[in-house]
Amino acid sequence: MSQALVGGLLLENDCTLLAANQQAIRFYRENMETALRALEQAFPRDAAWARGVSWNHPQGGFFLVVQLPFEVDDALLEGSARRYGVLWTPMRYFYIEGGGERALRLSCSYLAPARIEEGIQRLARLIQDRIEGRLP
Repeated sequence: MSQALVGGLLLENDCTLLAANQQAIRFYRENMETALRALEQAFPRDAAWARGVSWNHPQGGFFLVVQLPFEVDDALLEGSARRYGVLWTPMRYFYIEGGGERALRLSCSYLAPARIEEGIQRLARLIQDRIEGRLP
């Protein structure tokens, strides 16, 4: 059944997966661009608290990594979800032998642009509160 579905999709798109995936590619690209713009706005370079925050600029996909000047752990994630209503994944889970302790992974795959912008604003408040000592 799945082979027939993929075969039909390929036939409808000149037998190329690239053509078949153009709508998804546009959607993910726009979401990534929205996330990157939102990060630039939420973490102003002239703000002292934002200077230790950086992120990668992926050339594809729907995940990006934010580097922070403090450790990222499950307690921070729980507080982020409860107090700020934003979820992310600690990068430490992607390392076999340690690493990623000061980084988190954001996904921008499923949300509408307005929700991505809102989530990054919430994340910025969390990070600013943590850096400025309003969170343990």
